Amino acid sequence: MKIPNNERGPGKMAVKEGSIKLSKKERAIRIGQLEREYLEYDEFVLYEGEICIDRETEKAIKIKFTGSATILTDSLENGGKRTDEVYEKVKSVWLPKSHCRIESDTIIIPLWLAEKNDLGAYLMEE
Repeated sequence: MKIPNNERGPGKMAVKEGSIKLSKKERAIRIGQLEREYLEYDEFVLYEGEICIDRETEKAIKIKFTGSATILTDSLENGGKRTDEVYEKVKSVWLPKSHCRIESDTIIIPLWLAEKNDLGAYLMEE
């Protein structure tokens, strides 16, 4: 699944909080609570739950999302409502430390790794 590039132009971009700088080819995952609306396969889905570092080895970290995915009638910005379709969601992914950077409670990974592991719904918004 393709993850959109930032539309802010060349060079560095600031994540919402402004403390972490990402290149156009990097994405960030915040450890902790997640509440994010995401367009997935032509449906708006609201992800609610928690992302944590589940395991760690010398060469990799395993991140895990535990929570729910609720199908929406439309984007919440456009007045969309929650439907009765709510799914328990658990996703775990091993990420090689050689391709990760950890800053405070944020894991920064290359765009290609986020796409390969289908992590679009769990990334911090740009």
